[in-house]
Amino acid sequence: MGVLAHAPSKYVLTELTLRSMIELERVKAGIDFETDVLFQLSDALLGTSDADSSAAPFRFVEPGYFEPYERLVRHADSVRAPAIGIIQAYIKQVSDDLRMVASGDPSPVNTLIPVCVALHQELINEINSEDTFVGNDWSSVGESAPAVVSEA
Repeated sequence: MGVLAHAPSKYVLTELTLRSMIELERVKAGIDFETDVLFQLSDALLGTSDADSSAAPFRFVEPGYFEPYERLVRHADSVRAPAIGIIQAYIKQVSDDLRMVASGDPSPVNTLIPVCVALHQELINEINSEDTFVGNDWSSVGESAPAVVSEA
């Protein structure tokens, strides 16, 4: 599998990390798992972090897109402000480890599960922080507030 033609959204990455956690737990338990999910997450990580890839756009230039990765690397390596190269190397390593597991080598499973959990949480936090503008002023859009909101 090659790198995705375009980098996936944070929503797609969030879903892939969740699905990958499930598949990694299946590997850990010694039961059948879907290798495609791990390959997809591996490709998605490369598609969002690999500046040298000619097959995918480099998403670092998008405001906020790389922030979850930066926080993940900071947490993993206890580094205050990781350089772009450090973040890319870390994500490349995670991508390579996912491919190893998908190819039949379960040795990185125990380190990948917490990484997927942390990345999923970072992406969820990022999405939630972007969605804080969800309106309380329903009159400005010509609608009445839903019953749940007005009762709260």
